[in-house]
Amino acid sequence: MYGNKKISTATDLGFITDDIIKRMADSSLVILEANHDITRLMQNPHYPLLLKKRILSKLGHLNNQDTANSVLKMLGYGIRGVIAAHLSEENNTPQLVLQALTETVAKNGGDLAKEIHVDIAKQHQIGNIYRIKS
Repeated sequence: MYGNKKISTATDLGFITDDIIKRMADSSLVILEANHDITRLMQNPHYPLLLKKRILSKLGHLNNQDTANSVLKMLGYGIRGVIAAHLSEENNTPQLVLQALTETVAKNGGDLAKEIHVDIAKQHQIGNIYRIKS
């Protein structure tokens, strides 16, 4: 927290609780894991079943739908921007993340682009620079 500005980060969670979402309330920016698309993960021949099960477990990573559901809840807590991060190179794409976010908000009567700023962190390059204004 800096003055009345707050940035929150949540990665490597496995699952996200309402308490975690509430703790991120009023963040100017949230960096939130969107590790994998479940279908892509399950169809990936390079990942053994044991690894897939760990990734999908409560000790694993958030999938795109978990992330989208979390962002939907965050809309009610004054969060103004989210950066989807920790995307798997083999089991996710920025397009799949954005699709999950857009569809989830739309199913609940909202318009993602009008309600919150969304960015996707890059794997191998510097991402966007943000200035949090007071």
